[in-house]
Amino acid sequence: MEPQRHILDLKHKDFRKNDAPTRTILVTPGNTEIFAYCEYGYTGVEESSSGAYAISWIARSVKYDQYRLGDQLLGIVLDDIAVDAFHRGRTPLVVTQIDPRNTSSIHLFAGRGFHDDGIDPDDSGFHIWSSALEPHDSIQVNRQFVIELPTSR
Repeated sequence: MEPQRHILDLKHKDFRKNDAPTRTILVTPGNTEIFAYCEYGYTGVEESSSGAYAISWIARSVKYDQYRLGDQLLGIVLDDIAVDAFHRGRTPLVVTQIDPRNTSSIHLFAGRGFHDDGIDPDDSGFHIWSSALEPHDSIQVNRQFVIELPTSR
């Protein structure tokens, strides 16, 4: 699976670059293992409110499948987008592209209020999913959570 190969190749240093898109990662303090990450950005002209936010990648380690890391990360990202839209006066429309065979992603995004807008006209192997968020002025999602990992024996 391409996202899994991609996440395995990520290193913390890759996230220190100041270029777009925005990247959010889930790691444990003092650990270099990346549990989940997401890339997203604004697709419109910077001074305009007529664009949309696009989530281009979201992936989590299959090793921690049962901990709902993708859902927790998506909640953080959507919260960041809602705050950004509020402060920049942007339309809080969020879009992503999902392979219709990827039932995990479909459940993830549908669970966060996204709906299937149909086949992507630029890439017929994917569907466009979208959601209009309610902008707000401050972070509302808890950024710290506890995951009890199994101990090695």
